[in-house]
Amino acid sequence: MAEEDEILMDYVKKHGPRDWSSIRSKGLLPRIGKSCRLRWVDERLMNLLKRLQPEKHSKKLKYKAMF
Repeated sequence: MAEEDEILMDYVKKHGPRDWSSIRSKGLLPRIGKSCRLRWVDERLMNLLKRLQPEKHSKKLKYKAMF
């Protein structure tokens, strides 16, 4: 998953946060465009939460690890 996140972040840095369906058509990831967009938004949201509320974020990670 971390490798996919890295590929996705590199793509967004080069091309901007648009044209998500081209990620799959270029063979970068086996995900559909909507899935790539949601993954990118979730990643950005989690990074923002880490900076704003580090103690709440660590609790969420512990909860996710349980499942």
